[in-house]
Amino acid sequence: MQTPAGWAAREKHDDLTALHPRCHEYLHQLIDRDRALSGLVSRRTASAQAIARLRAKLGRYVESLEQQ
Repeated sequence: MQTPAGWAAREKHDDLTALHPRCHEYLHQLIDRDRALSGLVSRRTASAQAIARLRAKLGRYVESLEQQ
C-alpha cells in the first residue's frame, strides 16, 4: 500500500523480499501464468519459488554476458 511517506507492506518483514517495482510486476506475472505456482501452492511458497527461478534466470543471463 502506498502512503504519503512511501510504501507500507503491512506484512511480517520476514516474509518480504525487496524488489524493484517492475520486478515485482514480473514476479506476479510469473505466478499468475504458471499453473504450478498459481494453483498448487500458497502465495508465500509461490513467491519464494518464483524469486528463485528469476534469480537463476538472471544469473544465467549475466554469465552469458560475461562470456562475450
